[in-house]
Amino acid sequence: MEKTLIKESIHYSARKRKFTIQFWTGEVAEVHILDWPTNALETLARATRGYLGNYTMDPLKEGELELFCSEIQKTPLGTPVEMLNFVFLVRDVPRSFTHQLVRTRIGASYVQQSTRFLGALGSYKVLVPGSCLVAGKVDPDYYNGIVSSILAYANAVEKEGIKSEDARQLLPHAMLTHVFWSINMKALKLVYNQRWCCCAEPSSWLPVMRQVKQLVTSVCGVTVGSMLTAPIDRGESCGFNSALLDQPCKWKKY
Repeated sequence: MEKTLIKESIHYSARKRKFTIQFWTGEVAEVHILDWPTNALETLARATRGYLGNYTMDPLKEGELELFCSEIQKTPLGTPVEMLNFVFLVRDVPRSFTHQLVRTRIGASYVQQSTRFLGALGSYKVLVPGSCLVAGKVDPDYYNGIVSSILAYANAVEKEGIKSEDARQLLPHAMLTHVFWSINMKALKLVYNQRWCCCAEPSSWLPVMRQVKQLVTSVCGVTVGSMLTAPIDRGESCGFNSALLDQPCKWKKY
């Protein structure tokens, strides 16, 4: 479902400060690429060739670029893959998404919009997952829960003695936020392998992973972009096979 603003409401804090709440649904997330390895394939091939004892700037032979890129993915000797680093700006994702995103610490770093300063914005954007829509409208309980928590925050942050970093505990996880995300290819492969899955949140993880792969492919080429695969692409089980703990696969039966 495309990104859609389904409701915008106006509210006032106890001190009559006006603010709006926007309710967005669909594939709301946007991903932009800021930095990438400009010579990714050759860097990967030369570093991999080093395992064969060649530490020169001798030209690569015909077919070696693709060969070394393919072979390095068949061995635990994955250090050359770590040498490819990307920096993304991920916009309009819920804080529940970033709580999961930052679980990857090795090979990744983050700069996220702070909730300490949200009170000065005057506008709040929240995600409405598809299951929280009723006949195309926001479920009443979902709507009231979001409004009451943001209104409580707006009132609390105005009170003398309550710090903004304490009042922000009231804000809902559905609040949309932005994050700069730096990650090397080895770590990104692991993230994509787990998150390109029907069990992932369809309003955030799936569009983010789709855009990330498209961006990597556009700047580094198909050979590098195709390094991002998931079990569904390889005809394998995703590993979420517990009838007790996991959801049944909606994409494919194994």
